[in-house]
Amino acid sequence: MKKYIVCVSAVLLALAKSSEAQCRHDEFLCHGSSQCIPLQQRCDGNRNCPNNEDETDCSVRCGADQFTCQNGACIPISAKCDSKYDCQDLSDERNCPCKPTDFQCNNGVCILPHLRCNGVHNCQDKSDEIGCPSSPRPGTPDYKYCTSDQFKCKEGTCISLSKRCDGKFDCGQGEDELSCGYPLSKCPEGTFECAAGFCIMGYKRCNGIKDCPSGNDEDGCPTTITPVTPACATDEVLCNDGSCVSGKKCDRSFDCPDGSDESGCSFCTPDQFPCQGGGCIAEHLRCDGTIHCSDGSDERNCVFTCPEDQFRCGNGVCLDNRRVCDTHPDCPDGSDEQNCTGPLPGPDDKRCLPSQFDCGDSSCINSEFRCDGYQDCKNGRDEMECSSTYCHEEDEFRCSDGTCIPNSAFCDGVRHCRDGSDELDCPPPPSICTVNEFQCDNGECIPNYLRCDGVSECPDRSDERECQCRTDQFQCSNGTCIAGNLRCNRRNDCSDGSDEFNCPTQPPPFVTEQPLPPRPPQITCSPGTQPCHSGDRCILHSQFCDGRVDCNDMSDETNCPGPSEGLNLRTYPSSQEIKENREVVFQCRDEGPFRARVRWTRPNGEPLPPGSRDHNGRLEIPNIKVEHSGTYTCEAVGYPPNTPGAHVSVHLQVDRWIPPPIRPPTACALHEATCSNGDCIPKHQVCDEKYDCTDGSDENRCNPNGCEPNEFRCANKKCVLKTWRCDSDDDCGDGSDEENCATNPPGSLCAYHQFACHSNNQCIPRSYHCDLERDCIDGSDEIGCSIPVVSKPPPPMVNLEVGSTFEITCTAVGVPTPEIVWRLNWGHIPPKCRTTSDNGFGTLSCPNIQVEDQGAYSCEVINIKGTVFAIPDTILVINQNTVCPAGYFNEEARSQAECIKCFCFGQSTKCRSADLFIYHFQPPFDTLKLLGVRIDSNTGVIDIRDEPIYRNAQPQLTGLGRNGVHAQLPPYGQISSSDLVPYFAMPENYHGNQLKSYGGYLRFTVRHYNRGYTIAGPTVILTGNGYTLLSRHNISPPSNRDEQIEVRFFEGEWVKRSDRQLETPATREEIMMALAEVDNILIKLQYNEGPLNTTITNIEMDSAGAPNSGLGPASYVEECECPVGYSGSSCERCADGFVRHKTGPWLGQCYRVQPQPCPPGTYGDPSRGRPCEICPCPLTSPSNQFARTCSLGSDGEVTCDCPPGYVGRRCEQCAPGYSGNPLIPGDSCRASSYCNSEGTSLEEQGRCRCKDYVDGPTCDTCKANTFHLSGENQFGCIACFCMGVTRQCSSSTWFRDQISTTFTSSRDHFTLIDTERREEPITDAIRLDQNQREISYSSFSNPNVHYWSLPRRYLGNKIASYGGYLKYTLRYVPLPGGQISRNSAADVELVSANEITLLYYAREQSQPTGSPQTFVVPLLEQYWQRSDGQKADREHLLMALADLNAIYIKATYNTNTRESALISVSLDTANEYNTGSSERALAVEQCRCPEGYTGLSCEDCAVGYTRAEEGIYLGICEPCNCNGNSRECHPETGVCQNCDNFTTGDNCELCLPGYEGDPANGIPCVGGSSQCNCDQQGAISPECYNGICRCKTNVEGNRCNRCRPGTFGLSGGNIHGCQTCFCSGVATECVEGNLFYEQIPIFIDADRHGFTLTDQYQTQRIDSGFQIHTSMNEIGYTFRPSTSERWFWSLPREFTGNQVKSYGGRLEFTQRFTQRPQAGYVPDKSVIIIGNGITIYWTNPQSQIPDVPNKVSVVLNPSSNWQRLDGNQGPRPATREDIMTVLANIDVILINAQPSSDTESAYISDVTLDTAIEQNTFNPQSRAIEVEICRCPTGYQGTSCESCAPGFYRDTNDFSTGPLGSCSRCPCNNHEQSCYLAPNNRVVCNCLPGYMGERCVTGGKYLFL
Repeated sequence: MKKYIVCVSAVLLALAKSSEAQCRHDEFLCHGSSQCIPLQQRCDGNRNCPNNEDETDCSVRCGADQFTCQNGACIPISAKCDSKYDCQDLSDERNCPCKPTDFQCNNGVCILPHLRCNGVHNCQDKSDEIGCPSSPRPGTPDYKYCTSDQFKCKEGTCISLSKRCDGKFDCGQGEDELSCGYPLSKCPEGTFECAAGFCIMGYKRCNGIKDCPSGNDEDGCPTTITPVTPACATDEVLCNDGSCVSGKKCDRSFDCPDGSDESGCSFCTPDQFPCQGGGCIAEHLRCDGTIHCSDGSDERNCVFTCPEDQFRCGNGVCLDNRRVCDTHPDCPDGSDEQNCTGPLPGPDDKRCLPSQFDCGDSSCINSEFRCDGYQDCKNGRDEMECSSTYCHEEDEFRCSDGTCIPNSAFCDGVRHCRDGSDELDCPPPPSICTVNEFQCDNGECIPNYLRCDGVSECPDRSDERECQCRTDQFQCSNGTCIAGNLRCNRRNDCSDGSDEFNCPTQPPPFVTEQPLPPRPPQITCSPGTQPCHSGDRCILHSQFCDGRVDCNDMSDETNCPGPSEGLNLRTYPSSQEIKENREVVFQCRDEGPFRARVRWTRPNGEPLPPGSRDHNGRLEIPNIKVEHSGTYTCEAVGYPPNTPGAHVSVHLQVDRWIPPPIRPPTACALHEATCSNGDCIPKHQVCDEKYDCTDGSDENRCNPNGCEPNEFRCANKKCVLKTWRCDSDDDCGDGSDEENCATNPPGSLCAYHQFACHSNNQCIPRSYHCDLERDCIDGSDEIGCSIPVVSKPPPPMVNLEVGSTFEITCTAVGVPTPEIVWRLNWGHIPPKCRTTSDNGFGTLSCPNIQVEDQGAYSCEVINIKGTVFAIPDTILVINQNTVCPAGYFNEEARSQAECIKCFCFGQSTKCRSADLFIYHFQPPFDTLKLLGVRIDSNTGVIDIRDEPIYRNAQPQLTGLGRNGVHAQLPPYGQISSSDLVPYFAMPENYHGNQLKSYGGYLRFTVRHYNRGYTIAGPTVILTGNGYTLLSRHNISPPSNRDEQIEVRFFEGEWVKRSDRQLETPATREEIMMALAEVDNILIKLQYNEGPLNTTITNIEMDSAGAPNSGLGPASYVEECECPVGYSGSSCERCADGFVRHKTGPWLGQCYRVQPQPCPPGTYGDPSRGRPCEICPCPLTSPSNQFARTCSLGSDGEVTCDCPPGYVGRRCEQCAPGYSGNPLIPGDSCRASSYCNSEGTSLEEQGRCRCKDYVDGPTCDTCKANTFHLSGENQFGCIACFCMGVTRQCSSSTWFRDQISTTFTSSRDHFTLIDTERREEPITDAIRLDQNQREISYSSFSNPNVHYWSLPRRYLGNKIASYGGYLKYTLRYVPLPGGQISRNSAADVELVSANEITLLYYAREQSQPTGSPQTFVVPLLEQYWQRSDGQKADREHLLMALADLNAIYIKATYNTNTRESALISVSLDTANEYNTGSSERALAVEQCRCPEGYTGLSCEDCAVGYTRAEEGIYLGICEPCNCNGNSRECHPETGVCQNCDNFTTGDNCELCLPGYEGDPANGIPCVGGSSQCNCDQQGAISPECYNGICRCKTNVEGNRCNRCRPGTFGLSGGNIHGCQTCFCSGVATECVEGNLFYEQIPIFIDADRHGFTLTDQYQTQRIDSGFQIHTSMNEIGYTFRPSTSERWFWSLPREFTGNQVKSYGGRLEFTQRFTQRPQAGYVPDKSVIIIGNGITIYWTNPQSQIPDVPNKVSVVLNPSSNWQRLDGNQGPRPATREDIMTVLANIDVILINAQPSSDTESAYISDVTLDTAIEQNTFNPQSRAIEVEICRCPTGYQGTSCESCAPGFYRDTNDFSTGPLGSCSRCPCNNHEQSCYLAPNNRVVCNCLPGYMGERCVTGGKYLFL
């Protein structure tokens, strides 16, 4: 104590020496002592400064919005009379009025009414228990037990607890003063001493609360303090926590969060009436005209008249007539037995009514209960003398079950018999329907307007038969008819809105010329109905303003009163789609001012499904079935149906549940290890201290403190190799590895732990064997030593049922004899498994196998020379059947009730239980932190405070062990506010994503030492993602005892709390939201009042991981199948390349990250390591930088956006009509003429004469229906052709591409033809010269003209070649003297399937020098002529290019030729995607084709259409003529495909064998036989039942001969029969195209090859130093030794872009490599393809051999085991959709260039990619059966709808339609050439000439700047 005083004195002395103490802003400076005190102690009535200066000038310090306590302190005015003591002197709760419902004690204190007469003295003067009726606890000394506020003496008497330990003997034997522990010292000043001996704060004395155990702190207090209860509204109830909630006291419904509104309620007996305000009264006082209940509820809703068959008691109760005068008083007032005269009525006494049966005991029952099989009379008389034909009255009808009904009820249209037999075999009733009604076939009448409305109102559905609309009407999609003039009037007149579908944006001109159809005449409506505004139908009065549209013009719901004027029913949700066998919940309530009661019904009086529960608007339907689909109606009870807002409907769609297929097991490759979740990683990545498995299982059991499976654990915990066991060496150090060794083998000279030398009878220690030292005399111990070799590995896969025995073996050889060791997922095998290893033969046996035992079992073989693993691992798969339907999971569920709904944060409905196990998550406590939580006693609102909550001193937090904490507050510390509660904040190690804790527990042990009153507050608080969840425990942990507490992270265990809402149970979704990003986990530190002294130990939180820690599987943790852009076990994270936007459900949506381009004026690719550089256009200096923007092409070169007057890739040249040199500093391109040179034909006297298709003063604008102003065009612009079906077109947005051939390794299918024998191509004797890179021919036998014929990939539809060039290089050598006889044949011939032949004559003659000559042939019409010599026009050229049959290049130019050689050929085409060329194909037209046409020039028929003979040019496209039995046909021949309805024939006009009919005339095919004729391609087996075959999954039809809708390509090789339509996700209808695979080759030369080397992520690049072998068509590279990077060949641009037609084809190449010594083959990703944000890869299952060519071929479909890389989840099998999405726009194709661990050189050659073309390659194997042709919706085009049609742009932010994004219409007012989505997500319009502005809105014939 003295040391403490010295320390304080030293501090004060130091403060005194300071010139002036510096206090914080929240402190007050005592000037006399330079002491700082907390600011809240200023003017608090206590002396805190030594000179009392903190209490001076306090009289006027409170503001107008504050209340001044008697001690001068200030509190908010709202704290006055709020039933809480805020002033320390309690003055804020004095003189407060009582509520009318409160009980006022004699001393003026107010208490709640339910505390009156409850056997406990709540008033200090005990007046609340005076005048109460006798009770088991009357409050007198003679009862047998004492209350909680009393002390029981030994003689049984009870005394007040306040007299306990008060220093006086109140019990007879003085036991009330025993064991009191009186203190030796008194409490300090400002505190109060309890009788128990401890001290409490002084302000707690006389505060109305007993803070001392004996309550002596409230003895002798004045009676002027009158705390009041807070006032609640009349429709609210006061809860124990002081809050007011809507509800009623004791109404058997819990309204208070703590349920206090139903506590202390004595519910009434059957002979009592429960008052709504609480309490019971006798039943006979109900409705007696006098109010007995305090709220008057006994006189409400009284009934003064009873039904005819009931008796009214004197108090208004209605009673069954049978109970009158039955000698038993049933009325409360006994009036039913009054005035009963005479003897008891007998059997013949006619006291019963005529409609009743007399039981003979003075009771009567209804006659219908007579002989119904149930005893209704007490004596059973109603079932006596019953016979099969007996009915009591002659005018009665007997039902089938024996009951009787009046004859008048027979066949009256209403069921009276329980079995409905009274309405069977009834004649139809006479017609009684009015003129405005429709008579159903059963005689019922319905209003005429319900006829043919799409809904069956007649029970027999006769009102919906034979429905068709009149000629002046329009039929809606739901079958209803509306007036024809209501069609396309921009109003929904059909209830389904179908009258406004497919309407033109502007009415066609012919519409206004047609007279409107006559309006139907007004009809007369029957009584009770009224007409709609349209006058075409009548509806009931109740259907007006009923919330449902019944009139076609919606006039019945127009001008209705809004919901604010009355009822406002709301449902949640408004509709549901759910799988069967699940529970459905709909909620409904009235949100209007009436708060009306609601109930659920179904239309047409249908009952709710069995087991349904309707509780206050919450409809619960368990075990829902498909037949329960339909409409459910919520209606307000007690309101007429026509009341506005009185009912609202919801729709329920129940889908049939199909059990999900079990995921097929996959085995990892030989060089890979298997993770616990089935993923595969390279084996060398196991235990490398990096988590390579997504579940972390590769680093499990790698702890050096534990022993590996191949190690022996010594007694001293040391680990040694198992091969060291029993080898004569003490490796453990304690000898335990040499204990319990086997005995000597029989007859053996040497012991078990010794090695027997081959001679001399010598034994040496076994550890000496093969130790590289000669220990045997004969040296036999070092002979034959070798590393183990596995001679027989275990099986690769084993499938077992649960409970089976798992047994596998492994055999190995080696010297010394190897030891066999087993591993599971690179860890230990289950303890129940047993292993043996005998002479190299190892066995593993595991009994009672379970799901958690499945995984990869490895056979490890070890000896002193090394360790090897058997390849492959044995994958154990346990077959398990889950009971959970789709959308639910829980592998441990035994019934569907135990299934948990998939959450997946709203992004997926497919999930399963994760393959994880529970473990205790116990990271060490790196920080210890206390937080204060303010708990509002009125509302319960939680407010977490990260600030000091104590005065004078702060608690000391001390760590206990690894996961424990002790919190203790010094005795002089005080909490700053009574509503603050201290909590321990779990360290940040427990924050963040804790989703794997769902279903697990948070456990801890609490020990505290306080015995004061319980402190309110939740035990655990969880916050995260804006959610605050609370876990409460009803019982506070006892003092001075360890209490185990556990809180489960599971639905039903938490409540949600927010500022504006009441406490509600937390849903699973809300718990998952909080766990996804945990901010705080708070554990309560103080449970009872008193000094803080609490210990929390053994804190552990369950989580889930891959290792099996023995705590069981984490079956409640979900593993979701996440869509593109999402990752994580619950799709809680965005995948790489995606970013979160706070839109959509729960966490929000993940959108693809738009790459940040270089800023304007620069170019580069920062994402691939190419920095942004200034645009060199052509120079970077400002004076010669003529283009301000540029871009980087895929070839790595820059392309500038040149202004007018400049051309060239870098604007390095002047355009025609301009002069100058942009490359000279200071010079520029200047216009040579005022007129636009490209559009001007002549300039004279300053006026411009324009070319034919050009307009404008300067001839710079194309005329209408023309495009692309260019000097190369003979008319200036090009006229739209579009095959004559439209005149709307523009320049295409496609990029120039090229098909080319150089002859390096093959002839590439080039042939030679003789013009006299074109049908006999010459293939023999054509030589390939790889050195000269040419093909040649010299065996000419006649003087005929010969041509080189180009292969098929140059043919077919080449519309996109228009405006491009055909280039070729050749040479020829004539015979001596032959050069003078030149032929006049055309240089090039184009032969089309459209019977058009065009000829091209070169302007320059070829020279017969034998030297190579290059020819460039423009594909423009002015350069070509027809075969008749006439000049070709644009139409001829486009029709020829639309379907090329042949391209011939002249080979012989003279009559006699010695040799002709072809060196190279190239043909310009166009590609929708930029594959390296920045040049646009502007000369190619892009037409806006009408329906039925497709292609750039509308040259093809769309799916569902075929070519007709009539029409110009190619002919028109008309719908397939298949007689309604198919929508598919060949686009050219019209032959129908997939005929339905048992038809066949070219037009589905014939019936199949065994069927009869005439489909061509509308007569269906019927009949058929039971004979099987199953299509082998689509049937599972040739067997059938009744002529119906068993089909594959995607096949249908009796014969299994056609694909199901949404599939195509029937094939026997497909296990599903047909492929699923991909169609980019925007369509579901597709057909198999008539296409054939052709290879896209690449020819490698030194000048142009396009290959680069890059790493997998394309961050590093090598583009030089290659070795080119032209003759071998090969490129190579030599790597540095031991390079750490893994390099891949990046294929040229020809293989990128849109390659969807390559699906199902092959990618082929030849690889050759050399490796350095000691290197070996390392399997890795052989091919990687990246496109549309998806990466797929393929690993070659065949090992590559060095120094020889390795031919590699892979098919582009899932059958080749392509894998998809998906974020952090590891690879998974790539689906058809994945591969198609990548092929739709390939960014890059990478081929592994380093197959070896140290590759020296790598070479690649002969790279080809199959693509589908229309030309038949005449190879049956080349048929492209897997390429789909889709029926694309508006805005989409391409075989798989992978491209956007003209006038639409690709929106890569909208993936709602499909994986490629959606195609949206250009917002350019139809004045655009094209549009696109810029990186800033704004649409940029490229306007047509004559229009300008952001949306092409400004225009005219001419525009000037």
